[in-house]
Amino acid sequence: MSDHADDRTWTIARLLFATHLPFLLVACGVFIAAVLVITFGIDLWGTVSRSVWDPAVSIVRWFALGYGLYFINRLLPVYVAHGRTRREFLRSVALFVVVAGTVVAALLTLGLALEGVLYRAMDWSHRVEPERLFDSPGQYPLVFLSYWAMLVIWMTIGLLLAAGFYRSGATSWS
Repeated sequence: MSDHADDRTWTIARLLFATHLPFLLVACGVFIAAVLVITFGIDLWGTVSRSVWDPAVSIVRWFALGYGLYFINRLLPVYVAHGRTRREFLRSVALFVVVAGTVVAALLTLGLALEGVLYRAMDWSHRVEPERLFDSPGQYPLVFLSYWAMLVIWMTIGLLLAAGFYRSGATSWS
Protein backbone atom coordinates (compact mmCIF):
# COMPACT_ATOMS: atom_id res chain seq x y z
CA MET A 1 0.00 0.00 0.00
CA SER A 2 1.39 3.41 -0.89
CA ASP A 3 1.79 6.42 1.37
CA HIS A 4 -0.96 8.15 -0.59
CA ALA A 5 -3.39 5.36 0.31
CA ASP A 6 -2.58 5.75 4.02
CA ASP A 7 -3.25 9.49 3.80
CA ARG A 8 -6.54 8.74 2.11
CA THR A 9 -7.56 6.33 4.87
CA TRP A 10 -7.01 8.87 7.61
CA THR A 11 -9.01 11.56 5.82
CA ILE A 12 -12.12 9.70 6.98
CA ALA A 13 -10.84 9.78 10.57
CA ARG A 14 -10.03 13.49 10.31
CA LEU A 15 -13.53 14.14 9.00
CA LEU A 16 -15.09 12.12 11.81
CA PHE A 17 -13.05 14.01 14.40
CA ALA A 18 -13.86 17.37 12.84
CA THR A 19 -17.60 16.75 12.65
CA HIS A 20 -18.63 14.19 15.25
CA LEU A 21 -16.33 15.10 18.13
CA PRO A 22 -17.71 18.68 18.41
CA PHE A 23 -21.22 17.21 18.29
CA LEU A 24 -20.35 14.86 21.15
CA LEU A 25 -18.96 17.78 23.16
CA VAL A 26 -22.20 19.73 22.67
CA ALA A 27 -24.23 16.62 23.54
CA CYS A 28 -22.18 16.25 26.76
CA GLY A 29 -22.91 19.88 27.61
CA VAL A 30 -26.64 19.31 27.14
CA PHE A 31 -26.41 16.14 29.23
CA ILE A 32 -24.62 18.00 32.04
CA ALA A 33 -27.26 20.73 32.02
CA ALA A 34 -30.09 18.16 32.08
CA VAL A 35 -28.59 16.27 35.01
CA LEU A 36 -28.10 19.55 36.88
CA VAL A 37 -31.77 20.48 36.34
CA ILE A 38 -32.86 17.00 37.45
CA THR A 39 -30.66 17.22 40.55
CA PHE A 40 -32.17 20.53 41.63
CA GLY A 41 -35.64 19.20 40.77
CA ILE A 42 -35.09 16.24 43.07
CA ASP A 43 -33.91 18.61 45.79
CA LEU A 44 -36.94 20.84 45.27
CA TRP A 45 -39.50 18.02 45.55
CA GLY A 46 -37.59 15.52 47.67
CA THR A 47 -34.22 14.71 49.15
CA VAL A 48 -30.96 14.13 47.32
CA SER A 49 -29.45 11.15 49.10
CA ARG A 50 -27.07 9.77 46.47
CA SER A 51 -25.47 10.60 43.16
CA VAL A 52 -27.86 11.61 40.39
CA TRP A 53 -25.00 11.65 37.88
CA ASP A 54 -24.05 8.00 38.23
CA PRO A 55 -27.43 6.48 37.26
CA ALA A 56 -27.96 9.19 34.63
CA VAL A 57 -24.79 8.04 32.84
CA SER A 58 -26.56 4.80 32.01
CA ILE A 59 -28.51 6.79 29.39
CA VAL A 60 -25.22 7.52 27.65
CA ARG A 61 -24.67 3.83 26.93
CA TRP A 62 -27.82 3.77 24.79
CA PHE A 63 -26.60 6.85 22.98
CA ALA A 64 -23.30 5.05 22.30
CA LEU A 65 -25.17 2.01 20.98
CA GLY A 66 -27.19 4.22 18.65
CA TYR A 67 -24.04 5.98 17.52
CA GLY A 68 -22.51 2.66 16.52
CA LEU A 69 -25.67 1.76 14.61
CA TYR A 70 -25.59 5.16 12.89
CA PHE A 71 -22.00 4.75 11.72
CA ILE A 72 -22.66 1.51 9.89
CA ASN A 73 -26.26 2.07 8.85
CA ARG A 74 -25.94 5.64 7.58
CA LEU A 75 -22.31 6.62 7.12
CA LEU A 76 -20.74 3.44 5.73
CA PRO A 77 -22.99 3.30 2.63
CA VAL A 78 -22.25 6.96 1.89
CA TYR A 79 -18.49 6.46 2.09
CA VAL A 80 -18.64 3.27 0.01
CA ALA A 81 -20.78 5.04 -2.60
CA HIS A 82 -18.13 7.76 -2.81
CA GLY A 83 -15.30 5.33 -3.53
CA ARG A 84 -13.95 4.53 -0.09
CA THR A 85 -13.43 0.95 0.96
CA ARG A 86 -15.07 -0.67 3.94
CA ARG A 87 -11.61 -1.33 5.36
CA GLU A 88 -10.69 2.37 5.20
CA PHE A 89 -13.94 3.30 6.87
CA LEU A 90 -13.73 0.70 9.63
CA ARG A 91 -10.10 1.56 10.46
CA SER A 92 -11.12 5.18 10.89
CA VAL A 93 -14.22 4.30 12.89
CA ALA A 94 -12.18 2.05 15.20
CA LEU A 95 -9.80 4.93 15.89
CA PHE A 96 -12.71 7.30 16.39
CA VAL A 97 -14.45 4.94 18.83
CA VAL A 98 -11.35 4.72 21.03
CA VAL A 99 -10.56 8.45 20.96
CA ALA A 100 -14.16 9.64 21.27
CA GLY A 101 -14.72 7.12 24.06
CA THR A 102 -11.71 8.56 25.86
CA VAL A 103 -12.88 12.16 25.46
CA VAL A 104 -16.46 11.44 26.52
CA ALA A 105 -15.35 9.24 29.44
CA ALA A 106 -13.09 12.06 30.63
CA LEU A 107 -16.01 14.50 30.44
CA LEU A 108 -18.28 12.08 32.30
CA THR A 109 -15.63 11.60 34.99
CA LEU A 110 -15.27 15.38 35.24
CA GLY A 111 -19.04 15.61 35.60
CA LEU A 112 -19.01 13.20 38.53
CA ALA A 113 -16.19 15.22 40.13
CA LEU A 114 -18.14 18.46 39.67
CA GLU A 115 -21.20 16.78 41.12
CA GLY A 116 -19.08 16.01 44.20
CA VAL A 117 -18.20 19.70 44.52
CA LEU A 118 -21.89 20.63 44.24
CA TYR A 119 -22.88 18.00 46.80
CA ARG A 120 -20.28 19.24 49.27
CA ALA A 121 -21.47 22.83 48.77
CA MET A 122 -25.11 21.82 49.32
CA ASP A 123 -24.22 19.39 52.17
CA TRP A 124 -25.72 16.39 50.39
CA SER A 125 -24.53 12.80 50.68
CA HIS A 126 -22.50 11.82 47.62
CA ARG A 127 -22.75 8.05 47.26
CA VAL A 128 -22.82 5.76 44.23
CA GLU A 129 -24.55 2.45 43.59
CA PRO A 130 -22.72 -0.48 45.24
CA GLU A 131 -22.48 -2.62 42.08
CA ARG A 132 -20.05 -0.29 40.35
CA LEU A 133 -16.40 -0.97 39.57
CA PHE A 134 -15.59 1.92 41.91
CA ASP A 135 -16.64 2.09 45.57
CA SER A 136 -16.77 5.85 45.95
CA PRO A 137 -17.15 8.75 43.54
CA GLY A 138 -13.63 9.94 44.39
CA GLN A 139 -11.89 6.99 42.71
CA TYR A 140 -11.41 8.87 39.45
CA PRO A 141 -9.14 6.41 37.60
CA LEU A 142 -11.65 3.60 38.17
CA VAL A 143 -14.56 5.91 37.30
CA PHE A 144 -12.83 6.87 34.05
CA LEU A 145 -12.01 3.24 33.22
CA SER A 146 -15.58 2.17 33.93
CA TYR A 147 -17.08 4.92 31.76
CA TRP A 148 -14.54 4.40 28.96
CA ALA A 149 -15.14 0.65 28.83
CA MET A 150 -18.89 1.19 28.84
CA LEU A 151 -18.73 3.64 25.94
CA VAL A 152 -16.34 1.61 23.79
CA ILE A 153 -18.18 -1.67 24.39
CA TRP A 154 -21.65 -0.28 23.74
CA MET A 155 -20.56 1.59 20.62
CA THR A 156 -18.84 -1.56 19.37
CA ILE A 157 -22.02 -3.53 20.01
CA GLY A 158 -23.90 -0.98 17.91
CA LEU A 159 -21.33 -1.32 15.14
CA LEU A 160 -21.59 -5.11 15.20
CA LEU A 161 -25.38 -5.12 15.28
CA ALA A 162 -25.57 -2.79 12.31
CA ALA A 163 -22.88 -4.75 10.47
CA GLY A 164 -24.97 -7.88 10.90
CA PHE A 165 -27.80 -6.25 8.98
CA TYR A 166 -25.67 -4.18 6.58
CA ARG A 167 -25.65 -6.55 3.63
CA SER A 168 -28.98 -8.26 4.32
CA GLY A 169 -31.14 -5.50 2.88
CA ALA A 170 -32.74 -4.82 6.24
CA THR A 171 -30.96 -1.51 6.72
CA SER A 172 -33.74 0.84 5.68
CA TRP A 173 -34.67 1.86 9.23
CA SER A 174 -35.72 5.35 8.23
